[in-house]
Amino acid sequence: MNPPASPLILPESVRRRLADLAATVLGELVGPAIPSTLVRVRAFAPARRARVGAGQLGAALDRDPGFRHQVAAAWRALYPDLAVAIDAGTVPGAVDPELALAGVYLLRPAEWASLATTLTDAVRRAGEQETARQTDSALRAEVKAAREEADRLREMLDRERSKITELDEEISGLRRESRKLRSDADRARAAARAATERAATEREAARTQLREAEAAAREA
Repeated sequence: MNPPASPLILPESVRRRLADLAATVLGELVGPAIPSTLVRVRAFAPARRARVGAGQLGAALDRDPGFRHQVAAAWRALYPDLAVAIDAGTVPGAVDPELALAGVYLLRPAEWASLATTLTDAVRRAGEQETARQTDSALRAEVKAAREEADRLREMLDRERSKITELDEEISGLRRESRKLRSDADRARAAARAATERAATEREAARTQLREAEAAAREA
């Protein structure tokens, strides 16, 4: 088993996988089998062990071959077929690269460092693709929401325009009615003036006739 030329930096997702399995295995160890660096971590509740002790667990996997072999044995029991392939220095193409990288890191077959580097790149590419997919999905959702909002605003604008049109028609009708009423009022005032003038003329004529009649009566 050859060590990597430079320290292997595992992706965060793989470190979490390893910490979860290491925390489980640590909980099953007793007495001298417990690495001295992990005694305090083992005292944590199982639910907190991987989360709170992730750093110590990762360091123990890297620096304590005995503990790593314990965790590797647990991983082999979980994924026996993949473990056989990794022992042979191969990884089936359809396997989750995160799972395969965790197995390679634990089992460390011949030339494991090169295989781990290849899988690390595969995990990062998969992560980038997933991030791009999520970004694309988020953008599509934003575009969909924006279109729905634009449709809603257009419908609102159409309703407001319809109300404005109705109000314009109502105002035009009221203006026509007002003009008609003013015209009717003008005609009524003109008719009243004409009637007043006629009445005054008739009154004056009646007075003239009365005076003439009275004068004729006196002469008689």
